[in-house]
Amino acid sequence: MPFSFREIYDLLTDIVHAPPWGPTIAAEHLTHLLEQPLAPSDSESVAVATAKPKTAALVYDRVWGLAGEVPDPIRFGGLSEMEVILAANRVIRWREDGRPKGIPKAVNGFYNALDRYFNIADSQLNSHTHLHLRCAEPLVREYSSNISERFGCAVVPVYATKEAARLQFQRGDYGVIYTVISNLEIVDEDALQWEQVVEFRNDKEARNKYRRFIHWLEAEMVGKDARFISQEIHERLEDYSWAIRKHRLKTVYGALSSLLDEKNLLAAGGLIAGGIYSGLPEAGWTVGITTWVSKVLVEIGKELINLKDAKRGPGQEVAYIYDLHGKLGKQL
Repeated sequence: MPFSFREIYDLLTDIVHAPPWGPTIAAEHLTHLLEQPLAPSDSESVAVATAKPKTAALVYDRVWGLAGEVPDPIRFGGLSEMEVILAANRVIRWREDGRPKGIPKAVNGFYNALDRYFNIADSQLNSHTHLHLRCAEPLVREYSSNISERFGCAVVPVYATKEAARLQFQRGDYGVIYTVISNLEIVDEDALQWEQVVEFRNDKEARNKYRRFIHWLEAEMVGKDARFISQEIHERLEDYSWAIRKHRLKTVYGALSSLLDEKNLLAAGGLIAGGIYSGLPEAGWTVGITTWVSKVLVEIGKELINLKDAKRGPGQEVAYIYDLHGKLGKQL
């Protein structure tokens, strides 16, 4: 059975307080994760993207991050103990992908404490704890909901794989529309620098064009036919590509997927359920509409997931997935 949040938090506390790295320094690392609190406002777009904070910051006003890691004008955080576990999940990724340069001293110390523990666990062929820390990934959704409720803003979880999203949004009774755009050039998180992110955010024209493509399925699209939708996506794709080229952002091919609140989307669109919407099947992770636009494949479907009615982002988004391993023709 997966550990509860409190069990995982207590486990992490024990790890960084255990010999040989000492309780005083380790306690400082844990404390620093919750220092310098910065809260988002209800007028800002907000995302929790533990795997792709820089990519998310191209779109959203505020992005979760550790103090000293994400620039303060962009960062929000230091608001909940849950962030210790979010940070631990990032450490696990660093073990696999390599530790990034320039991370703050306290975060580096936290990394070292966990890294030493995992080395001991691995040497003892004991990956039980490691596995359960991986299973803490669903906390992204729980943390997003917590911040949304506390500060009255729409907080969108952003995932790096479809598998991570599936674990958190399982079958239920709440209707969502899902979209997948495959064979798409996606900004390479690993090659992206915060200086580039700040420069891009200061370019209002480029950022607006980029955002309009990411949030392409809006209320104004509801009731329109496939031809109109295809033309609109084509124009937005051209603008999206222009914004990326203008700022010389490196890209990789992948798939951009989204989950959108069906009820709120239709309400915002004036409850017009004709056009492209009428071509969608009943929920069931099946693709209702598939169309090629330029060189990308666009798929749209419906699903019922376990979701409570909550505040949504400007595009009625429930979640986004930037999957670098997205294959053509595969639904979310």
